[in-house]
Amino acid sequence: MAEDWRLLEDDIREPKKHFAVEETLLRSIDEDKSPDTLRLRRVEPSVFIGIYQDPNEAVDLKYCDENDIPVIRRPNPGGAVYQDEGTFCYSLFFRKKKLFSKLAIEEASDLYRLLGDAVIKTLDEFDVDAEISGINDVVVNGKKIYGSAQIEWYSSMVHSGTFLVDVDKNDLDRTLTPNKMKFEDKDVNSVKNRVVNLSELIDHPVRVEEVMEILADHISSILEIDLKEVELSDREKEEVEELYQNKYSLESWTYQEQQSRSATVSTKGKGGVIVLSADIEGEVIKEVSIKGDFIVSEQDELDRVIDALSDTSYTSSLHIIDNSALEEHLKRDLKKLVERMVKRHD
Repeated sequence: MAEDWRLLEDDIREPKKHFAVEETLLRSIDEDKSPDTLRLRRVEPSVFIGIYQDPNEAVDLKYCDENDIPVIRRPNPGGAVYQDEGTFCYSLFFRKKKLFSKLAIEEASDLYRLLGDAVIKTLDEFDVDAEISGINDVVVNGKKIYGSAQIEWYSSMVHSGTFLVDVDKNDLDRTLTPNKMKFEDKDVNSVKNRVVNLSELIDHPVRVEEVMEILADHISSILEIDLKEVELSDREKEEVEELYQNKYSLESWTYQEQQSRSATVSTKGKGGVIVLSADIEGEVIKEVSIKGDFIVSEQDELDRVIDALSDTSYTSSLHIIDNSALEEHLKRDLKKLVERMVKRHD
C-alpha cells in the first residue's frame, strides 16, 4: 500500500530563502515534526556552489555581480550550478531508515540510481534516450541534462535533483568556472558544451511545469507513495525565516574564509574533483582542509575524517582513512592525495 507524502510547491524563488526551506524541512523531519515531503521548486537566476567549494574558484563573481546573479553556498556537496526559471529542482525529504527498508536498499548512494531512473523514464516520454553517468548525472549523448546531490542529517535525509528544460546557456557558461580537470576525459572544454536542454532535443515547445509533473509521477511510482499537496505550516515558516536571517542571507555563509596551506594536491576521482590542502611540519600533517565539486554520501563522516587527519603522521593518516566509513573510491582518492602531498613536501 502506497504511503501518503506531502507535495510542497511553495513557489519561493529567492535562492537564499529557498535553502532556508530546505534545511528547515531536513531538521523538522529528523525531529518528527514534519511529514515526508517531495518539494518542487524553481528559482530566480542564481548560482549554487557546493558545500566544499571556494566561490572565488568555482564562479565568475565579477560577471555575477554585474548581472545581479546572486551566489549562494548550499549545504550539500557537488559542483556549482547555474539555475534560472528554465530549470527546476526537486527535493525528497524523508526518514532514512524507513524508506531504505521499504525499498530494500542499504547504501545512500543507491538513491542516485533509483532517482536517476525516474529522470530517464521522464525523458523517455519525450522520446529522448538517456543514461546514468558517473554517480549522480543523467546524460543524453554524453551531455548532462540532470544532476543530483544529497545530505544525511541524523535520522533524516534529503535527495535533490536539477533538471535542465530551457536554461540560459550563455549565463550558465559565463557564471561557472569549473576546474580544468573537470573536462580532462571529455570531448568538450566548456560548461555550455557539456550540457543540453530538453528543449534542444524535441521538436515542440515544452513547459517546465509539464516536465515537473511527469517527473513527480515517476518518483511517486518508484517510491510507492501518494502525494497530497500541503503548504508549509506556521511553525515551519517561522523556522525558515530564522534560518534565512541568521544563516543563508549572510555573506559569511557563502564566502567562508579560505585558509592558505603549505601543500595542495588535487585529483579527479569517481565523484568529481577533490583538492586537499595541509600544512606539513617535518613528518607531521598539520591543519587539513578539503574542497572541490565531488559527491560524497557520508558528508558527516568526511568532515570527521578531515578533522582527524590534523596533527597526524603519514602512516596514521592512511590508517584513519582506511578505517573510516567512507566509500571505497573516496578512500582511495584521499590516500593517493595524502601520499602525493607528503612526497611533494619531501
